[in-house]
Amino acid sequence: MKEIRLNVPRLQSIINKIGATKIVALGNTAKTALTLLRANHYAMPHPSGMNRKLNNAEFIEEKIKGLQDYLQSPDVLNL
Repeated sequence: MKEIRLNVPRLQSIINKIGATKIVALGNTAKTALTLLRANHYAMPHPSGMNRKLNNAEFIEEKIKGLQDYLQSPDVLNL
């Protein structure tokens, strides 16, 4: 958590620099950092082969549907 907090200002700077309007967090570390920034984002599971959630077809379908809805929604970035 300490490392995440130390890098949050850098993350905010990068987001501002590239002009991101949609952010997808891959894994809990990214989700935590974006939550600390209070940035609107969509959390996806980490794409590691060790992630057993990715063996569940219903879970994958639900996450992909949610991602599609997020990406098609109006741009809202709270920074």
